[in-house]
Amino acid sequence: METEIKSFRIVSLLKFTGTIGAVNGILLGVPFFLIYSAAGAAVGGEYSGLGAGLGLLIFLVVVAVSAIGGAITGLLSGLVYNIVSGMSGGVKVELERQS
Repeated sequence: METEIKSFRIVSLLKFTGTIGAVNGILLGVPFFLIYSAAGAAVGGEYSGLGAGLGLLIFLVVVAVSAIGGAITGLLSGLVYNIVSGMSGGVKVELERQS
């Protein structure tokens, strides 16, 4: 069965791409946290907690920036798609029903 994607619901797309961005941010942020925590522990002394704190801060910033960037990308992509599909038609996809 052939069907056409005429438009995207922007809020739904924004939530989806923002979530994917957050997951990517977590995957990117964990190594930073681990490296900075290990460096802080290696230094020892009164600065041992500084590495973990800085690692956590970088982790949170990376996750937030990735989530916001993903959401903005989804928003803009959805808006552009909806405008272009209104002028040229949507993307045709072939779907198969499973019984």
